[in-house]
Amino acid sequence: TITYPIKFTKSKFLDKNNNEIVSLSTGGSFKVDINYEIDSSVIGTKPIFTVRIFNKDNVYCYGTNTIMDKIETKPLEKEGKISIVLSNLWLISGKYRFDFVIKNNKMQDISPILKKNIEITSKNSRPGIIPAYVDWVI
Repeated sequence: TITYPIKFTKSKFLDKNNNEIVSLSTGGSFKVDINYEIDSSVIGTKPIFTVRIFNKDNVYCYGTNTIMDKIETKPLEKEGKISIVLSNLWLISGKYRFDFVIKNNKMQDISPILKKNIEITSKNSRPGIIPAYVDWVI
């Protein structure tokens, strides 16, 4: 087994009122709060926070990180917390897995992958991978 200098201590999916959730309607927004502790070997490292979304068939649906989003991170301290807000999440109904990992500036994992599951629900009766809005001209 691999030992990482960062360990996750708590994580929650939260709605706009900071209530913990296990499901979300498609098109909705939510926040993920993640707490972590680090050992002294990475204190002062500027982390790269990464999030990836996979569907139940392990198909990669979305991913980003603080480098891609041009977010400047502060050097790591003994413990920390990150909040990630995902807005207008247009996923079709189903089960999804969110992977969170912290990397160093060489894009090497310095934390294990935190895997969290959430159910996306939809009242849309139209099947498809993405919502499409069509104007018909006949």
